[in-house]
Amino acid sequence: MARSPRCWEAVPSFWFSLQAFHITNDEPIPFWTFLSRILTGLNYEAPKYHIPYWLAYYLALLVSLLVMVISPVIQLQPTFTPMRVALAGTFHYYSCEKAKKLMGYRPLVTMDDAVDKTVRSFQHLRKVM
Repeated sequence: MARSPRCWEAVPSFWFSLQAFHITNDEPIPFWTFLSRILTGLNYEAPKYHIPYWLAYYLALLVSLLVMVISPVIQLQPTFTPMRVALAGTFHYYSCEKAKKLMGYRPLVTMDDAVDKTVRSFQHLRKVM
């Protein structure tokens, strides 16, 4: 949710359609921290063990190699792939500075509120204790 204090009539609308903006809440958070907050909010345990990135990546490469070797005999579609390890193990921080500067964007929801609202909207996934 965003509101801009600037007057839209003063800026040609086509100009903004040519721009790319990251719209965030401007509170960077690591993926696993965010996931842990969602899981604990739904009464699940947060991940307990830390596997070094390089180990997980090389294990995924090994799985991919084994799948390739046995592919003439049996077709498998593993979910543990090097690409998924790379996506889950990389920090993805996006800046909304451009939107703030050019459009006067300001986040209306804090990360805590967003996590709270997300967890409340997924009550049907809550683990019954």
